[in-house]
Amino acid sequence: VPESLREDLRKLNVLFEDAIAFLSGRPVSDIDNRFLPLRLTTAGCHGAEMRLHENGAVRQTAQPLSLDVLSLFKDIDARFPGVMVENKIYTLAFHYRGAPQAEAPLLALLRERLARLPPDFELLEGKAVAEIKSGGFNKGSALAQIMREKPFAGRRPIFFGDDTTDVDALHVLPEFGGMGISVGQLLPGARGMIASPAQLRGFLSELAKEASP
Repeated sequence: VPESLREDLRKLNVLFEDAIAFLSGRPVSDIDNRFLPLRLTTAGCHGAEMRLHENGAVRQTAQPLSLDVLSLFKDIDARFPGVMVENKIYTLAFHYRGAPQAEAPLLALLRERLARLPPDFELLEGKAVAEIKSGGFNKGSALAQIMREKPFAGRRPIFFGDDTTDVDALHVLPEFGGMGISVGQLLPGARGMIASPAQLRGFLSELAKEASP
């Protein structure tokens, strides 16, 4: 994370009176480590972890995956060399960016194993990654929870997302009169699209300049 992005987000957080938030599939601790010393309101692990105020405690909204669930997928990395398995406590992620040829057989096996789990479990498919998670939480439920808290309550949310796991949040935005912009591809529920993360960072930088004294 470039220092310029941290500084731009810090300025914007001051301008918007702390009403800037991260919604991520990564754990809150990972987000914090990447953006230190900046700490924002953050939903991590697709909403399984929530810090509703920038200096508040992180609380769980879901149960960690059980040993039975983890054991069902313990052979995946051996079956698919180059696939990285990441235990994110509430979800289990399978990254195949380093083994793109494994995509079809990997997803087929994950769906087969998913059928052995309780019906509330689901498979999230993103950019070169798939995640096993239980139901009851996603980026949409996380966004709705954030929007009910000060200083977000009563404001109009503007959400930027770049992957299929962001669609849940895009679908919740109309409830709050909000607007979604997708990055790199036009996602369902987005009002518009920008070309790249670099273009988004440029937009935030210009906005931060206007916020400066």
